[in-house]
Amino acid sequence: MAAYNFSWHGKLFTNVQLIRVKKGFLVNNRNSPDYSSPFYHSPTKPNFPPHDGDIMHGGMGFRGRPEPGSYWQRDRILFDVGYEQEVLRQGLLKVRYWKNWGEREAFNTWVARNRIFHKKWWDDVSYGTDLSYRHTLRNHTLTIGLDYQRYKDKGDKLFPNERLPFKSTLFAAGLFLVVVACGAPDASPPDQNQLVLAFPAEPAALNPVFLADNTSFTISGWLFNGLTKIQPDLRIAGELAESWQFSPNGHRLTFSLRRGVKWHDGQEFAADDVVFTYRTITSPDIPTPLKSQFGPVRRVTARDRYTVVVDYDEPFGSALESWTVGIVPQHVFQHRAVTDPAYDRSPIGTGPYRLRDWLPGQQLVLESFPDFFLGPPMIQRLIIKIIPDPTTRFFALKTGKVDVMELTPAQYDELKRHPNKWPEFALFRTTASRYGFLGFNHLHPGFRNRQVRQAFSMAINKAAIIQGVFKGLGSPGHSPFPPGTWYSHDQLPDYPYNPTKAKEILKKQAFTPGSAVASGNPLILATNYESKENLLTAQIIQENLQSLGILLKIRTFDWLTFRHLVINKRHFDLVLLERHFLWDPDLYMLWHSSQTKEGAWNFLNYHHPEVDCLLAKARRTLKRSQRRAFYRQVQEIMVLDPPCVFLYNCDAVFLARTTLKGISPSPLGIFYNLPHWHPASP
Repeated sequence: MAAYNFSWHGKLFTNVQLIRVKKGFLVNNRNSPDYSSPFYHSPTKPNFPPHDGDIMHGGMGFRGRPEPGSYWQRDRILFDVGYEQEVLRQGLLKVRYWKNWGEREAFNTWVARNRIFHKKWWDDVSYGTDLSYRHTLRNHTLTIGLDYQRYKDKGDKLFPNERLPFKSTLFAAGLFLVVVACGAPDASPPDQNQLVLAFPAEPAALNPVFLADNTSFTISGWLFNGLTKIQPDLRIAGELAESWQFSPNGHRLTFSLRRGVKWHDGQEFAADDVVFTYRTITSPDIPTPLKSQFGPVRRVTARDRYTVVVDYDEPFGSALESWTVGIVPQHVFQHRAVTDPAYDRSPIGTGPYRLRDWLPGQQLVLESFPDFFLGPPMIQRLIIKIIPDPTTRFFALKTGKVDVMELTPAQYDELKRHPNKWPEFALFRTTASRYGFLGFNHLHPGFRNRQVRQAFSMAINKAAIIQGVFKGLGSPGHSPFPPGTWYSHDQLPDYPYNPTKAKEILKKQAFTPGSAVASGNPLILATNYESKENLLTAQIIQENLQSLGILLKIRTFDWLTFRHLVINKRHFDLVLLERHFLWDPDLYMLWHSSQTKEGAWNFLNYHHPEVDCLLAKARRTLKRSQRRAFYRQVQEIMVLDPPCVFLYNCDAVFLARTTLKGISPSPLGIFYNLPHWHPASP
């Protein structure tokens, strides 16, 4: 059997073998009785029949001796994956299952870049997850490997070639050997007109109407503009709006728009676009989480081409903050639905960048918009690489393939211990940019009891999470408001770590294994696997609860599946998640009981009548002092009747090349002013 090596961003795969399968070769399909992948070919289900010479993918997850159920009708090159298994007629072949998503994704990406599979097959693959029981590309790795070695950052024997000469060597002699030269990584000088960012996940959407996660908000913010924007000092400034004025009673807000603003297709932005965006978001036919974005608006009208009038039923304290939502062009949707997913692949905005290309699961390419109303950005091209594995991201940064990335706490800890190891990079830290929480599904009968939720708050060792997982890069969490802001309550009491008392309360409340409210089945904790920190935190929580006799099962999902199963469908008992702080104090969409419908943001189903009342009052109040008092009361109630366990407030740390200038950390992060970044003068 032929063997070869390949490397993908520092992951070294050695002695990987390809086997040629003979006609009539049988493999066990025990774990996949209804296999529907386009890579699968069987006598009963001949979807996407293969062509002679194509590299084909065999069965997945097979154990023991192969059984009839699938075969290849002609000679094929078989990529096999998964657990230890036997391959008959070609000898015994032991295959080790990948340890984590990063290892699997590395090879998936490598396969895509080298176009091993027929392009049509690749494009047609759907993106499911392990827990959906759909056998798709992202579920499984597409190779067999006898040995995997993690790169240890010793600076020697790397494989720099990423694009292997497949077509020229593949069928030279039936079986083949790909030889990759060893040597140091080729860190070519950075392109001054190009900036490469590494993100752990791709955006779920770019259309501002459907944004619901931080990655989507960040990238969409470079393509679209709102009427207003939040500045680093958390004050409101105009963006597409040049100025505004409130009526004396606070029931009317009039915006004067900038003139001469161009959409990416050359059309002029006007007041009708603002009216269209409002009507789209508030339409009952549009499934957006932003339904309550605009508060008690009665109507939005265009007085003329450059004037928008917003009438409210009552004063709205976050009126200006609400109009930070990106405006979408009316003319683009005259002959297409706003829900058309194709718009995400070719969005038309007014922002400093426009989308040039989106290769799903790999990267997005943005190019500067020369007619941007504030002038084109100095960096002409953005490449946003999607690299789920943090080790792979870090290696890409060190080898010159990425310019900026957010560090994990472990990477930050390494950097602190070796501060002079990477002199070509600068470190940027933003304080309390996000918070982590353990959320309760309030539909669960046990979690309807506030004393049970208080006991869980006492059972979780926050200090162990902050020190063990985040390496001290944060502080204990107390509320959903960022500390130090005018609306946060900095004197909130907290539940100290006290597992003994927690156990007593749970026993008194009959929340014990086998009881009516806590059956013998383990609780399900859902989280997203793109975050290693989430998994480590979940394991600490699991140990904390196990000491109380509570069984906990951790289930991880990719972000898109997490949104569907957890946020939309509420398939969880507990949820572990990070949220970026919202710099608008109006948390109506997160915690008001009216926001619990499918797709809405109060997916914990938290319901407290007094919290509902206070959130509504704060919305109707324009005076900051009064709003502060209302929000302080909300935070005090959430201590006594916790919607979740606020675990930590975490700082964000970024590493960027010293050749980049203009980066200015703030509570908003570092990307808020990316259009103003520029290369250092030569």
